[in-house]
Amino acid sequence: MARRYDSSTTTFSPEGRLHQVEYAIEAINNAGTCVGILAKDGVVMATERRVTSGLLAPAKVRNLIISVALTFPTCSWYFPTRIDLVPETTDIPFWSFRKPKQHTHSVHDAEPCSSVPSDNQCLTSDKTYKLCSHAACTVAGLTADANILIDQARLRAGRYEYQYQEPIPMEQLVEHVCNYKQAYTQYGGLRPFGVAFLFVGYDAAHGFQLYQSDPSGNYSGWKATVIGSNNNAGKSLLKTEYGGSSSSSPDDAMSTDEDADASMPDVAEALRLAVKVLNKTMDGTAPSSEKMELFTMTLDENEKGRCIHRILPAAEVQKVIDEVESETAAAGDS
Repeated sequence: MARRYDSSTTTFSPEGRLHQVEYAIEAINNAGTCVGILAKDGVVMATERRVTSGLLAPAKVRNLIISVALTFPTCSWYFPTRIDLVPETTDIPFWSFRKPKQHTHSVHDAEPCSSVPSDNQCLTSDKTYKLCSHAACTVAGLTADANILIDQARLRAGRYEYQYQEPIPMEQLVEHVCNYKQAYTQYGGLRPFGVAFLFVGYDAAHGFQLYQSDPSGNYSGWKATVIGSNNNAGKSLLKTEYGGSSSSSPDDAMSTDEDADASMPDVAEALRLAVKVLNKTMDGTAPSSEKMELFTMTLDENEKGRCIHRILPAAEVQKVIDEVESETAAAGDS
């Protein structure tokens, strides 16, 4: 019976199901694990790196922001189609209003941003992407599909800030991407995007936020969550250890927002918890810095409202892994 209805996203089965959307979700469940955790002073994302081959060449474009000229009736502004995450000491603007040497629509002729460092300090990622100055995302599923949606998110964030002269609210950015995804489940001749996202960001109204979205276009806010392979095992661990309590008491119903914030981990604790989750979800492999990627977003202490995006280098990732292994060994001895 299902075979009569699984070739189209616009036809419901008699059970009220859209099989193509469910197949897309199943593809995500076989992808690398991604973890997102809110902390008191920031937000953490961790992803599983699946190295397909040791012969794979690293990314060539590291210290260059490619800008595409988008012509408007009264002006031209230049939107970065690729933003590599850089150390916290480097300030990369979301876009540059500087005119190029000549008017062009070619990405090869556009002038690179001069604030990008000249040395090889940039850390590129195939799983974590910067959307704008206050938002980033992690991808589980088909990266080619994700690139289309990431471009949509960057374009929406850039146009909003250009029009209103303020950063786009985080949930509004997530909603725009999810509306785009939902359209691909409702019109004929299209297939759903085979990718799920963890969106993280900051705005002045709600602070740091974490959202999860799936191919159906649904999204939801979380304190901590997991997507990708073995996500149920990861969520079970988060339920046990997030907030430092393995059980809830009747008094929890009377707890205030201040109490909830006090129970949240800081960024260092969230990094260790994220590594624990990846250790549980990865297929029996020994943890190492080559198989994990850790990302943090925090606020700049010197500039109010400015977010610092940072991918931890291999040495720091290995240090966190060693701390988790030491903590696990100590708990086993006690």
